[in-house]
Formats: sequence, C-alpha cells, structure tokens
Amino acid sequence: RADLQLGTLCAQTIHAAGESAALFGGPLPANTYAIALSVPSEAALLKIEERLIAFWVPHVSIREPDPPFNNALMAIGFIPAPRGTYKKFLSNLPLLKEKEKLQ
Repeated sequence: RADLQLGTLCAQTIHAAGESAALFGGPLPANTYAIALSVPSEAALLKIEERLIAFWVPHVSIREPDPPFNNALMAIGFIPAPRGTYKKFLSNLPLLKEKEKLQ
C-alpha cells in the first residue's frame, strides 16, 4: 500500500511473506523468488482480496488490529507457486519502488 509510511510498509510486507511461506508447509524450494508489488490504497487491496476469495486462490490477508489501523487490510501474501500462477490477479500492479515514485 503506497499510502503507508515506509516502516509500516516494510513490516507488513515481511509479515505477509512470513505468513504465506508458513502456508507452504515446509522449506521453500531453492529457486523461490520474492517480489513486492504496490497498490495505491487499502481500497485497491480490498478489491484484489475479493477476487482472490471469489476464485479460491490461496493467500494470506494481513490485517493490523491495533490503532490507528483498526483491522485495516495491510498486505496480501501468496504461497510459492509456478511462474504465472498469480498473473491473472496481479499483472496490472507495479513493482514496489521508492515512496516518492508511488504517489
């Protein structure tokens, strides 16, 4: 989410990666890659989450229970999968870049 402060963004991204890797149920394959994509807001992330749920795509939704976020959707993590698995849902999202370039 490009609307988050850098520290919060990093923490939530790490949280999503850890939780989704845990869903994999074992050591990650040697050629596993991690990428960080960007959305402009929680509303955009919620739309992605809705599509993932509708299509039964395994994912981990990270929500921050504490103030000031109060259960806001912060990030989504995916289990490792063959290249192209999530393309239908994520191909329109840009790679995460410097904060100044996101806004």
